[in-house]
Amino acid sequence: VRFADNWAKEGGAVHFLADGEGTTSPRFVNAIFERNVATGDEGGGGVRFGGYRGTAEPEFVNVLFWRNEAVLGSGGGVAFETGGQQPRRASPMFVHATFVHNRASVDGGAVFGQGDSAALTVENSIFWGNTARKNGPHIWLDALAEVAFSHTLIEGGIQVSSNGPRLV
Repeated sequence: VRFADNWAKEGGAVHFLADGEGTTSPRFVNAIFERNVATGDEGGGGVRFGGYRGTAEPEFVNVLFWRNEAVLGSGGGVAFETGGQQPRRASPMFVHATFVHNRASVDGGAVFGQGDSAALTVENSIFWGNTARKNGPHIWLDALAEVAFSHTLIEGGIQVSSNGPRLV
């Protein structure tokens, strides 16, 4: 599946919310997200999602995020967050994902995540050539509950802030 040359205020190609009390678990397999643009300050050039009163657990397997952009916001490739009333959770999993040349005008050139009920899992993935004007050229995570990386290459490595799991 290919998502190319789309634009929207939030989530240039895909935008979804877990706004009920159930779980939303879309699965993107062998997908390409290229040259998508989020024009609003909520970001998510390729994909934006959140857990509000529900759980969002998307899986991205064998995916490419290439040249997506968050014009006014964060998360050039992907932006996610939690908010609203309990229970709520946002926990994406990326397996064999490649993030190349995505950019954000704020934080997280490739991935931006926030919320105390959010988690991020990344396995066998590559982050290269992504940029953000403020923080985290590749990844910027704010107050996430859980973060797990395995067998993943990140250009320039990872720095962890003393204010919580903010990764760059």
